[in-house]
Amino acid sequence: MRLKCLCIVILSSLFALCISSCSSHSEGSSFTSQLDSIDAFISQNSNDSAIKALKKLEKKAYSSYDRLGIYKRYFLLGEKKLAEKVLVKGLKKIPENPELSAIYVNFLLREGRLEEAFKISRCLEKSNYASLYSECVLRKALASISEKGQVVDEAFSPYKKKSRKILKAASLLPDMTGEQIKDIFCNDKFIPIYTGAYKGSKNNRWLYNAASVLMKKGEYAAAAELYPSRITNYRDSLFWGSVFFDAGLYAQSLESLEASGRLASLDGTGDYSESLYAEILTLEADCCYVEGEEDRSEELRAKLASMNNGKYLTPDLCMNGAMYSRRHKDVLEEYKRFNYITEKFPDYIPGICGKGLLAIDQLHWPKEDELSKRLRAAGVRTMEMEARDEIPVVTVDDVYSHIDSLDETGKAPALLVLKDSLDCEYKKTNGIKKSVADIWVLLEGSENEKGYPSEIARYCTAYLIEERMIKEAEGVFDGYMHRKYDFNIYERPEDIELWECECAAWFACKNADFAHGAGLYKFIADRYGERLPALNTSSGNRSVTNSLVNLAVVYASIDNLEEALNVLSLASSRTDSAKEKAEILYRIAEINWNLGDSRSASRSIKYALTLDNTHNRARLLQKKIKMAK
Repeated sequence: MRLKCLCIVILSSLFALCISSCSSHSEGSSFTSQLDSIDAFISQNSNDSAIKALKKLEKKAYSSYDRLGIYKRYFLLGEKKLAEKVLVKGLKKIPENPELSAIYVNFLLREGRLEEAFKISRCLEKSNYASLYSECVLRKALASISEKGQVVDEAFSPYKKKSRKILKAASLLPDMTGEQIKDIFCNDKFIPIYTGAYKGSKNNRWLYNAASVLMKKGEYAAAAELYPSRITNYRDSLFWGSVFFDAGLYAQSLESLEASGRLASLDGTGDYSESLYAEILTLEADCCYVEGEEDRSEELRAKLASMNNGKYLTPDLCMNGAMYSRRHKDVLEEYKRFNYITEKFPDYIPGICGKGLLAIDQLHWPKEDELSKRLRAAGVRTMEMEARDEIPVVTVDDVYSHIDSLDETGKAPALLVLKDSLDCEYKKTNGIKKSVADIWVLLEGSENEKGYPSEIARYCTAYLIEERMIKEAEGVFDGYMHRKYDFNIYERPEDIELWECECAAWFACKNADFAHGAGLYKFIADRYGERLPALNTSSGNRSVTNSLVNLAVVYASIDNLEEALNVLSLASSRTDSAKEKAEILYRIAEINWNLGDSRSASRSIKYALTLDNTHNRARLLQKKIKMAK
């Protein structure tokens, strides 16, 4: 009996639900049919009949979509007041309804009632209609600028006055520079406004604004997260490639830049220009270098060189090409490129320094032996002699003439270091020892109210260490660092230069302060262990390699051989010098030998000796390994 009653209750409930559903469907169908009738009145120009029917139908409007249907027809009939009343009543019944609010905000903006539109739009800030809130805020900001108000405060809060004029033309802007106006709209508060505007318009330029504000704050990763779903033009490709590059996301940067190559099949790519394409290729070449694709990077530079007779070649781009030739031991091409740089860009200091490196290299070239001289006198040249003769001679005087032609620029610290280096190497090849007193003269001559320039301090510190004048070197370095920084460098290594970090670590270890020394070396390994654009110089890479090797020594001294091995492997991948790589491989072999891995040790020693067959310690270890077998 109880079960029977329960069944009756369930059946009754289902029956009631079905009736309710049918009734609801019937009412919806009835409402739609009445709207169709009203549409018929409108098409027949029976406006009075349509308005009368709409007023009657208003009483049956319950959902937001019912009210929007009535609003639409009032609006078509030109009855703006009646149309607005429908929206107002609807929002009283369904407060902050997104659809009704969005339509009402749009209505108020068309009517020039900005203050009212802003108040309604605030509920749309995080909805699909956020672009309307964004429009209100931006209009308010422009109006505030035109009236010289507190722009940011007034843009995000209701007006204090009852009425204000809305900005209608750029001519109403006060006397403000473009930079001042730009600074106003770079406020953090505008970031969601720009992203909201993008939601409604799908115009990537709004995302440019949001990303630019984040990048100005140094929040590159957050800017990169705004990357749109599709690249539609060349400007997009370059902009987002730059954002990813600055965020350190080089693979993503390449992906964005390479997207420009697929735009030919897309519509709306009329922003193409040769100069814009050249910028894309330039950044793409840098990305390829960082990703370890040096040959691809060189191909892109060659492509740029072929465009419009080299119009888009910058000194930095040419310098990267010259350093590529230097790393690949192509001396003739290296000479041509450095010569081109100094002729095309005579004020470009790195180019002059590069030519100085060539002069120093040639000072150390072995002189021809007697046999070669006799062959040359007889009009015969070996292939090696022919290759040597093809390379023009760069003398020390040639480099000095470039420096002397620069007037005040010739006193730049980097050029002062170059002149001293040239003088030192010239004397060395002629059997003359450079006087250490010259270093003190260089320091005194370059000192200013802030201390020594970075390039001078670095050069002099390294020179004094090489001369085994450790205390003097430490005195120069400590004096330089104390005048430059007012904080504890061990606590903030990220705020000092790479070479400063390397030197500080070396001196700390020299003074048995292994905790601080190892800490700084570890920081360099973590931060600079991978390839970075900032390390596209031989000196920068050498600092990292030296730091990695020294860190490995510290690890080995505390018997952490596995970690020492990992660090040395990373150092080996970073160096381009055959001798340096051979030394690192020898150290790797030594650790493997101590770990009992004779096979790995033997393999590393063999490779080391192919790179430098004069490495005596490597030969001794190789013999030791063979004898143990």
